[in-house]
Amino acid sequence: MSYLADQELRQVFESALRKDEKLLWAGRPKTGSIDSRYLFHTLFIAFWLVMVFFIGGTGMLASLGSDSPGVVALPFMLIPLIMMAFGLAFFAFSVAGLTAPSRHLYAVTNKRAIVYGGRFQRAYNSRMKGQISDVCRSGNDEIGTLKFVQGNDLGMMAVFMTMSAPSDKFFNIEKPADVEALIFDNLFD
Repeated sequence: MSYLADQELRQVFESALRKDEKLLWAGRPKTGSIDSRYLFHTLFIAFWLVMVFFIGGTGMLASLGSDSPGVVALPFMLIPLIMMAFGLAFFAFSVAGLTAPSRHLYAVTNKRAIVYGGRFQRAYNSRMKGQISDVCRSGNDEIGTLKFVQGNDLGMMAVFMTMSAPSDKFFNIEKPADVEALIFDNLFD
């Protein structure tokens, strides 16, 4: 049974195949997939920006109405602007992380599982035969997520260490049980 979805996916991964490696499956996440690890960050930073805008705007308006606006107004104008710039940068970073799974592509070969993607620069992230100690499946029979567990998985520490790299999971894929079976058949001894 062939799982290859389309020619575009085949082309993306065939250029990364090694000698005697065969593409068995390629897929992408369901449209609109988000990485919920970034949801809290995004909402917190949005709240931060609103607060900086209101507090900073109030401070600026109050300082402009004072008798000596030059010296007094400068800190009230610069500090909120700096905080707003940092907030906007963090907000962009967080939104990029939140929506990153929708830009990932996934593949299984006879030698490895591959995640192709990233926030700002696309890269291949591979898990070779022997590097995966288990596969955890969540979701239902139609749409689900496969997470690759390594023998040295650090739990939450791994979340923070890998936030800039493509993730070690196939996020919101179709027919996850079939892909999991394909991984067990080819990447486990």
